[in-house]
Amino acid sequence: MHLSTWRDIAIVILSVETFIISLLPLIILFFLNKALRSLLHALPTYAKRGQQFAKQGEELSQKMSHKVASPFIWVSSAMAAAESLFGRGK
Repeated sequence: MHLSTWRDIAIVILSVETFIISLLPLIILFFLNKALRSLLHALPTYAKRGQQFAKQGEELSQKMSHKVASPFIWVSSAMAAAESLFGRGK
């Protein structure tokens, strides 16, 4: 075989390799698209559960913050009432 024949074979092999490598992102995107579509069908049920858990967490954190902050608010209002009754010591 001549050198030109080997050159042509190498060019064909490189072309096939390039074509296969360029198809990989398309294949990955295809399966990613399929996975996202199936996720979109299953997502609403899990989103509703997550929303319920978030609401419960918000209610719990509000209750706890009111229990923690209410003594400080009471003391502050009592101090303000005492200052308004007795003045600031002027």
